[in-house]
Amino acid sequence: MDLGLASKSVLVTESTAGIGKATARAFLREGAKVFVNGRFSETVEETVKELSQQGEVVGIVADVGTAAGTAANASAINGAAQRVEGGIIQSSF
Repeated sequence: MDLGLASKSVLVTESTAGIGKATARAFLREGAKVFVNGRFSETVEETVKELSQQGEVVGIVADVGTAAGTAANASAINGAAQRVEGGIIQSSF
C-alpha cells in the first residue's frame, strides 16, 4: 500500500517497543524518515540500530509525559528536519 509518505518525516513517541515500534516500522516501510522516542538512551539506541536497516531513523531520548521532555523532542526535531508532516503521540502516565 502506498500512503504517500515517501520523503516525509514523522514522529512516533514511545516507540522503542510494542505498538509504537510497530508503527515506526510501518512508516519506514512507506519510505518516511522516522523520529523514534523513548525515555532511556539504551533502548532508543537499540531501536535506532534495529530500524535503521529499513530506512532513515533518528532517535530522541525524552519523557513526553513532561514539559521538558516535550521541549526536548521539539528541539531535536527542529535540529534534524525542516518540518514533520505527521506523528503518533502516545504517553502513559
